[in-house]
Amino acid sequence: MNKKQFFLLILFFLTFNVNAQYHIHYFGKPMRKAPDKTDVPTFNMAFFDAKNILASEEANNRQKSKPTYQFGKTFDVSIDLLKQPQWKQEAKGRVFRYRIKAEGAKSISFAYKKFFLAENAWLKIYTPDSSMVMGPIAGGIFKTPDSFATDLLIGDESIIELFEPEGAIGTSVVQIEKVTLGYRDYFAAEQEAAISNGRTETALACQRNVICESNYTNESNAVALCFFGEDGYTGQLINNSGVISNANSQRPYFITAFHSIELAPALIASSTVFRFKYRSSQCNNNIIPPQSSWFVWSMGADVRAIHEATDVALLELRTGSLGVFGFNQMLANNGIWYLGWSRYNCGLNTSAAPVACLHHPRGDLMKISLSRLPVTTNLPPTFQIDPPYNPVNFNFVTFNSGSPQTIGAGTQPGSSGSGLLDQNKRLIGVLTGGAPVNPSCNNPDYSYYGRFDLAWEGGGTPNTRLKDWLDPGNLNVMTLNSSPANSTTTAGSPNFPVTNLISVSGAGMSVCQSGLGLGVIYV
Repeated sequence: MNKKQFFLLILFFLTFNVNAQYHIHYFGKPMRKAPDKTDVPTFNMAFFDAKNILASEEANNRQKSKPTYQFGKTFDVSIDLLKQPQWKQEAKGRVFRYRIKAEGAKSISFAYKKFFLAENAWLKIYTPDSSMVMGPIAGGIFKTPDSFATDLLIGDESIIELFEPEGAIGTSVVQIEKVTLGYRDYFAAEQEAAISNGRTETALACQRNVICESNYTNESNAVALCFFGEDGYTGQLINNSGVISNANSQRPYFITAFHSIELAPALIASSTVFRFKYRSSQCNNNIIPPQSSWFVWSMGADVRAIHEATDVALLELRTGSLGVFGFNQMLANNGIWYLGWSRYNCGLNTSAAPVACLHHPRGDLMKISLSRLPVTTNLPPTFQIDPPYNPVNFNFVTFNSGSPQTIGAGTQPGSSGSGLLDQNKRLIGVLTGGAPVNPSCNNPDYSYYGRFDLAWEGGGTPNTRLKDWLDPGNLNVMTLNSSPANSTTTAGSPNFPVTNLISVSGAGMSVCQSGLGLGVIYV
């Protein structure tokens, strides 16, 4: 690609954020002049029944301690835009518009079986009044036709517009295989109304916006709200030890809960949309932030490792023709971070600093939950954990105790996959579930997190453990600090390797167990 072509590619993204020039797609400005929508063919999904679907999903989730957050219903379709006859010739190319309508839907999103845009082609999706515009998604960044997905648009009607330039007619591939219709009000502006109306479609009113705890801003820049089809979950970018000496070793690894993708891990990962920095800019305001403040990535991810016993999954975000280096430059330009981690699972001095969870409960804006109560691997009284999980593989944390020892509410469906951060803000666990399934602001919440230290060695093979990916040089690093994208970081302290020691106990000390053995931590 020459300099002129590269410059044109940048212009196609039309984002509010001048540093977001590499985006696959973003929410563009409302159009000054609405395009001609006469004679636009329409695919009418009149069979959508939001009320009955919502009732059924709520009943099913009440039976689970680790429910996913479902906001919509996914329908299989077969729509090949390149095979549609209603193309219109325009200056320097041709354009095709296609309408998807489902009366009563709260949102619409698409998954593509094959997606490829030729150089200088583009695609955008918008509401009929052009008040919400996604794109243009520009050609030139895709290597070959592959699976793809696009973020939600509000409302029950969306228009897809595809432009192909002269010289590239018929070379794009846009095959829609799934349409997800929302039956919940997913956007925060409507969720605010949902709270006032006493409905249960949104996060608890006592959830705390992450901006209220400004000392967690860097960590929040690593966290994403994830969409696959009808489900929403949370996850975060995570550092690997290669960046201690070389920023170019930073790969876009993303850690989340296995149960969020377990129905079809490879398919789900490849079609997930990652929405970073989806958070309020005000502590006591839950109104949707401007789309220019989000960072959205839609090329999906590949599965690197799964450890079912701890419910941990490690993905790697796809980077397209940008490559890892170009992708990290883009992340850095948009203020994205990678989380650090710790393989120590004890010695958590919660009296000095709380443990924290940054999450998207019920798909809401990013929230933070803090607790100074002890973290334990012991199953709390009256708490039941879903089989086949073993309690010793999890950390149990109490949120929303009603005492000054906790801040914010507990976790909810949609929080799954969020990280448990120790007092040094390093990840030590990944959220699986909690009790009660639908907590209130008046009752304590027990949340349980798959232990990072046990997932490190996992099942003993690269596809069942974290160590091969997060410590590629086999440095035996025990802790790693967070860092901005495209930068180096340091190993944390303490950073001594854990060896097999005789188990001891007594005043002033406790036994620290990790995935590698035993060590003594003095407290």
